[in-house]
Amino acid sequence: MAGALAGGFGFGLLNLAWDVVGYHMRWWWYPAATPRSFGPWYWYAAAGLEFGAGFGLIGWRATRRWGARGLLGFLTGFTLYGMTRDYVGSSTFARDVITFAGGIWPWVADGIAWFSLGAMAQVVMRLVSGPAISDRLRENRKGDKMRAALLRGAAIWFRQQPPFPEVSRDDAFIDDCYAVPAAPRLTRQQSRKRLR
Repeated sequence: MAGALAGGFGFGLLNLAWDVVGYHMRWWWYPAATPRSFGPWYWYAAAGLEFGAGFGLIGWRATRRWGARGLLGFLTGFTLYGMTRDYVGSSTFARDVITFAGGIWPWVADGIAWFSLGAMAQVVMRLVSGPAISDRLRENRKGDKMRAALLRGAAIWFRQQPPFPEVSRDDAFIDDCYAVPAAPRLTRQQSRKRLR
């Protein structure tokens, strides 16, 4: 948790730096925040919590599961999500909040910014919490073997249970109304043949 919050803090600081660079290069700016080159501090705090910490944990999980390929896939998806969010927002509902300059270079810079912001969150999380692969929540072989044994035991137990409940002789009127025959008991060999 501390690593995620630290990653969110790093994300917020780098986001602020990218907004200052974007303003001075005339790539994007916030009309409501003029004459400053950056938005209010709570925008960066919220972005750090949502994207740096929240999405950062998704990237952490992808890195833990698939290694470098997972991290690269996460950063690529994160970049595409961020650029799409900025494009749709700046051209529709958030037109008065953020404005992008014309041409392709503001969008190239926006993509680089989103990629570096996601990478910053992952780097800070790694510095604070260690590598994702050494996480104590990571599955290990012993846990996998125990899980497989439990599933195998549950499957055997369910195979031994009859598919229909036994009808007691005390409820003769239910027998007459519904006439549910008791399921035949299968031997282990017969049940294996059925599963094949």
